Amino acid sequence: FQGRAPLNQKEIQTYNAILASEGIRSFIGAMVNGMEYAQAFGEDTVPYRRFPTLPAANFPNTEKLYNQQTKQNSDVVVPSFDPVEPRMDSSKLPLTGKAIADMAAQKWQVATNPSELAKVGRSSNRKHSTLNPKSAKATRIFRITPNISQVETAVVIDAIYDQVLDLFGEPVPPKYRQQHLDSQLRNGEISVRQFVKALASSNSYSQRFYQPYPPAKVVELLFRHLLGRNPNTHGEVQTYQQLLAGQGLEAAVTAMVDSREYSRFFGEDVVPYQRLSQ
Repeated sequence: FQGRAPLNQKEIQTYNAILASEGIRSFIGAMVNGMEYAQAFGEDTVPYRRFPTLPAANFPNTEKLYNQQTKQNSDVVVPSFDPVEPRMDSSKLPLTGKAIADMAAQKWQVATNPSELAKVGRSSNRKHSTLNPKSAKATRIFRITPNISQVETAVVIDAIYDQVLDLFGEPVPPKYRQQHLDSQLRNGEISVRQFVKALASSNSYSQRFYQPYPPAKVVELLFRHLLGRNPNTHGEVQTYQQLLAGQGLEAAVTAMVDSREYSRFFGEDVVPYQRLSQ
């Protein structure tokens, strides 16, 4: 789950204690809901091996030293993290050589094609080059405007549910609908900001995100749902964790939605959207 081996014996003992006293669900929850998992993988990244040399890379030495005295063995790789050389040069094998050539050709195509660079978020320093705006997917921004139609208002309302409740574009389930908020926004009685604040403070949000997760994870979700980004520093996380612990979910939501950052990017009438980290 963490993409690495245990750091030390203490870490192993900690998770052994959780497994023995609370079971496998709590054991997995402690790993997946922790700050390290959130920082390394977030919500949408499949865990991967982050440190393949820690500490299992010492296995070749361990195997060599089995039933031997270290001082009498000159074959030990020092330092132990040096890679073990294969018997054959893989680059000279026919299939491997072809694959390397294909990868190099593909890399060159990307480096010389501005439209391909746009897809991977890179720029081109070639003269007279133009980027195809359709090649980079733009973020769609939803807002309430004067004289907006009822159909367009309904689209904006659904966009609020999608963003705040993390529905990934699925139809809004009836159990999450806040009919009084929908009606007030249609009639111009509240702004998008007020709708967002009320929805994020509702029982639906609490049951979906606040109650199941530890405080650090809740803070990360609030940042993503309300400010459109992940927390930048541990200090940000601590500040909102203290608000959650001392005053509850509504206070944390209010502080975030009434913040200067929210006003700068979304104001009163724009639905929060996913932004690049500020």
